[in-house]
Amino acid sequence: VNAGLHDEKICANFDEEHCIKIYQGNVRVYLNMLHHVCGNILWVSLTPVMESEKFSRRRNVELVGMNEGARMALRKFENGVFLDVWEATGGFEHVDDAHFEEVYYQELAGLFANLM
Repeated sequence: VNAGLHDEKICANFDEEHCIKIYQGNVRVYLNMLHHVCGNILWVSLTPVMESEKFSRRRNVELVGMNEGARMALRKFENGVFLDVWEATGGFEHVDDAHFEEVYYQELAGLFANLM
């Protein structure tokens, strides 16, 4: 599970600290809903974005804070695991501000296939 950068859009007019609180609250809502119907919850971290003038609305420092907020929210659930993939994206190229080349997603899918 990951609320992704789409959830981050609600923070457009707020400072970083307030955005992290909003995001963490949303993560708690998602986890509370999933907790009752899922045996285990695997939360996949946000990944770095390509920072540039063209894509200036997102900053990686904010996303790191949002990841930490999700990690903290997940600690309250015995059946929850936080999978931090931030560093794993380092060898992959972005195809736009938020998405990576297809091989990244294939590698991630392979990880999940091996876990099952």
